This record gives sequence, structure tokens and C-alpha cells, in this order.
Amino acid sequence: MIPGQLDNGRIPSLRWRLLRLISIATLLIVGLAAALTYRQARLEIRELMDGQLAKFARILLAQAQTGPEHLADLPVMMANPRGLRSRRNELTLEYQIGRTDGTLLAHSAKAPAKGLNSELGFSNIEVEGHPWRSLIIETTDGAYRVQVAQSIVQRNKEALEISVKTVQPLLVLFPLLLLAIYFSIRRGLKPLDDLATDVSTRSSENLSPINSGATPREVQPLLAAINRLLFRLSGSLENERRFTADAAHELRTPLAAVRIQAQVALLSEDPDQRRHALNQTLAGLDRSTRLVEQLLRLARLDPLSQLPDTKPVSLVD
Repeated sequence: MIPGQLDNGRIPSLRWRLLRLISIATLLIVGLAAALTYRQARLEIRELMDGQLAKFARILLAQAQTGPEHLADLPVMMANPRGLRSRRNELTLEYQIGRTDGTLLAHSAKAPAKGLNSELGFSNIEVEGHPWRSLIIETTDGAYRVQVAQSIVQRNKEALEISVKTVQPLLVLFPLLLLAIYFSIRRGLKPLDDLATDVSTRSSENLSPINSGATPREVQPLLAAINRLLFRLSGSLENERRFTADAAHELRTPLAAVRIQAQVALLSEDPDQRRHALNQTLAGLDRSTRLVEQLLRLARLDPLSQLPDTKPVSLVD
């Protein structure tokens, strides 16, 4: 892999990690809220249905108190109203009207065959293997009784349908919530992208500290470390430039002397003078070699590399 090139296939993405964790937490919260909403909706719907039973029972009891002579035609009149369109899976109310001694005065077509002499109030009864929610009330003088019943199977279906419709908005809004979370995370991590762009555009000619004005507080330690690295890198490059200049200056004089002695040896006709010039040339080369070795040793020497924990100290103390 090319140095400095990111392997996006192996490096985990912080953006997707945050999105995954927040999405899971949001899903759990939305699921819990949906479950609680569904449970509460079913309880409210059942209480509402019991209220309908009570209202209908009071109306029928009032009809019975006006006189029993018209109760025989009551089921037919209630079964054939005009202007009312029946609904699929309509939650029907079945009823019985009679006297406290068990005499039956009127009843609907599918009313459960359960005697009117049962206990007053709400109860769950079972007739021929079919469960019913029943309410029995009577007049203050005890002359008439009314029983109103609903099929528990139909009640549960109705409660389930209404409860699901109550929870559906949460399920529909969940993808929109995930989309909002994604764009929020992308917007929130934009300073990191800007920081990466700023660092990637730097070169050896521009090692000035990165401005931390618009950087979030959580990124400040990383930015401080990058600025310290840039400062050390700038110092290292400055030391290299200074070393190069010093090395060139130190080598210029002995090399010039070696050149002069070599020219003297070439131009001289006296053997003793030529030998002396050659000896001076070798001595100059030896001095240049030692100087080069000292400069290389100095370049490789890092006086802080062996110190485990460096910190400023007071020389006065």
C-alpha cells in the first residue's frame, strides 16, 4: 500500500459506528415506546368499549321502563335503520331485556343464551365455547333487567386494529429519524474532515500551527498533538538545513586546501616539493575524512532519544 494512502476497506468508519450505535439505541427506544403505546391503547379501547356497553344498557333499560308492550318489535326496529352503512368487522352489541324473574321480553338475534338472573355488573362469560364481555343492570325497583354483551374476539380484533394504527406513525417516522441522525452525524463530524483536509494540504514549506478556532472541544487534544508534531518536524527540518549549511562551510576550507596542494604537486618539478605537496594532500584528505565522520556522527546523535521522560527543569535550583 502506498504510504499515506488509506485502506478504507479495513479501517472502521467513525461515522458508520456512531450511526449504528445511535440507530440501535433509537430502535430500542422506539420499540419500547411502541410497546407501551400499544398496551396503553388497548387498555383505553377496552375501557371505551365498556363505556359503550354501559350507555347502550341504560338506553335499553329506559325503553323497558316505558312499558313492555313495544319491546317485541324492538329488535326489528333496531336491525333495519336507514342512513347507516354497516362497516366491515363491525363491533356489534347483543342484548336481552327481561324481568328479574327470568321472563325474556326482547333480545337481539345473536344474543348469548345466558340467563338474566346472573350477578349485576361487568363480567366475562362463555357461551357454547365463545367468550363474551357482558354487562347486566336493572331498574331501581328491580322490575326489569338488561344484559348487553360484546364478543371478546371482536373486541380484541378491534382493539388490535386501533392500537396498530396508533403505533404506525412511530414506525413510519423511524426511517426519517434515521435519515435525520445520519445527516446530523455527518454535519457534526465535518470539522474532522476539514482538519484532515488542512493536514493533507500541508507541505514542508508550511508547517505553521493549525488554527483551532472552529474545532470542537473533543478534537482539541488531537489538534494540539498535531501542532506539537508540526513544531517538532519544523525544528527537525531547520536542524537539517543548519547541518547542511554547516557541513558545506566546514568542508569548503579543507577541500580547497587539498585542491591547492594537488595543483602544487602537479605543477612542481622538484621531487622533494612534489612529495611534500602530496603528503599535505593526504593529510588534508585525512582531516576531511575525520571531519565528515564527525559530522555524520553528530547528525545521527539525538541527545533526547535516551531520556524516558523529558520535562523543563530550573537550572537555578
